Amino acid sequence: MDYRIINVYTSEDARSHGRPVWEAVVEQVRKARCAARCIVLKGVAGLYESGEQASSRLEVLSYNMPVKVEIILPAGECEALVERLSATVTDGIVVSGPCEVVFHRVSNGLTPRRLKVRDVMTANPTAVLEATPVSDIIRLLITADFNAVPVVDEAGRPKGIVTQGDLIERAGMPVRLGLLAELEQAQLDGYLANVTHLSAADVMTSPVVTVQADTPLPQAVAIMLRRNLKRFPVVDARDRLVGMLARLDIFGTMASQSVGRRTMGTCSADAGAPTLVRDIMSRERNTIEPNATGAEVLDRLRSSGVQRLAVVDEQGKFLGLITDYDLFAALTERRGGFWEYLKRRGDMDAAARRKTAAEIMKTNLVTVCENTPIEEAVNLMTEHGLKRLPVLSENGSFEGMITRQAALAAGSVCDEPLASP
Repeated sequence: MDYRIINVYTSEDARSHGRPVWEAVVEQVRKARCAARCIVLKGVAGLYESGEQASSRLEVLSYNMPVKVEIILPAGECEALVERLSATVTDGIVVSGPCEVVFHRVSNGLTPRRLKVRDVMTANPTAVLEATPVSDIIRLLITADFNAVPVVDEAGRPKGIVTQGDLIERAGMPVRLGLLAELEQAQLDGYLANVTHLSAADVMTSPVVTVQADTPLPQAVAIMLRRNLKRFPVVDARDRLVGMLARLDIFGTMASQSVGRRTMGTCSADAGAPTLVRDIMSRERNTIEPNATGAEVLDRLRSSGVQRLAVVDEQGKFLGLITDYDLFAALTERRGGFWEYLKRRGDMDAAARRKTAAEIMKTNLVTVCENTPIEEAVNLMTEHGLKRLPVLSENGSFEGMITRQAALAAGSVCDEPLASP
């Protein structure tokens, strides 16, 4: 998250509507209700552009001492505050510039109070029009680091959103985007040729839930959880798209600024809130034995309706993890083999019987224990870009998973009224 620093150079005698300028500046920072900190410093000596000198060492000069107000705040809040100060600082100099913040820690939460959506969102996101062909959207998404794109009208107002789920459900996309990207180009082009008659308007989720850029972040998180959303478009006061807010954006902010506190609530510090992974983990038992064949792994994935299985030995010790991507990557001889599988299941099934779960699984994974603090799990998920973390007992047995959704919900207590929607 980018920060800016604003410095106001004024004096003790400077007045703004009858009150000291420094006092009026502090009041404007308070009214801005942003995640800013400021400090007022009184100098021991100074010189003004008029030639007037002040010094604490000489009684005759020891009046109207220089005063400096220093403000550090998220970059997105700087312009609005400077505009406020322009009407407040009647005698003084205001300067602003970028500020390299190493970390911003608070004692009562994983994020500073009064952070707003615009401080965290991804600004100027990629968007498509309602008439954009679905084939173009798929080409965009398989090469992007996001798997959903907002749909806007000619004025830039969000009309919907196209997610990976929309493409699977309404455009007949046979697999997730990550797997689709494994196809050879000619095969991918062949598939996309079948959906050129579809546009974004045909497959998008509409209406779409949006959030205003100046919405307090805790409120946005509460809406995200209440509506079970992974992301939503951010709009300005004229309802034009200005950003996207995703879970990962929030996690990144939490991970870079967390310390001490073990909840993610930024509206209130609830002593009874969950603090450890064991408080929020899912005790799922989607496991498979290491000697199971690839075919058995495939059947277990299908029957369980999940995208991953933990591989455990007879004592329940965690050995590794298999995702659907790992499975298909292991069972295809070359790039594009998965496409062949879609057409010739029999060949794939034969290949699946030749490999075991132990040969397919990924090992040396990032894991946590039940007693791991939640903020530590958040840091790991953010650092490694993970949606889930396996949870192990002290003896290494598989106990379940912790998800982004659960971690986000753990500290989502917000005691401010929720804004619509």
